[in-house]
Amino acid sequence: MSQVAKKMIACVSFLLLISGCDNKIIDQITVTSGWVIYEFDANFQIQTPGLSFEKDHTCHLPMVEDNDYIEKKTQGRWELIKKDTKKYIKITTSNPNFNNIEFEIQSIETIQDPETLGYLGKMVLESDSIKITCYRVILN
Repeated sequence: MSQVAKKMIACVSFLLLISGCDNKIIDQITVTSGWVIYEFDANFQIQTPGLSFEKDHTCHLPMVEDNDYIEKKTQGRWELIKKDTKKYIKITTSNPNFNNIEFEIQSIETIQDPETLGYLGKMVLESDSIKITCYRVILN
């Protein structure tokens, strides 16, 4: 089987899993990972462009600059919540900028990186006050 065919099968399988799985499988496949923040829209700025959701439901958040103060509390807990047909990531942390925020998962998709021809996961998260677009590398 050619490399292109293998990648196509992996991509289609990934998309099928996203569209028709329960929260536990979606948790393991699509959310649990380290993510690089590409776009961040909020009333504060971040100092580090990383975000991760671990299998044990701990999370690592970006350092925040808010009114010339750098918030260094970057650890917390996360959970995947399903309401009707929508899925949310709720974060609990001592960092006041992220505490008790429920991010609606606007989209999760697999895209091909035009530079490397590898594959990236793209996730868009949105709450009332924050919108995050982030990427991760998908290894074959």
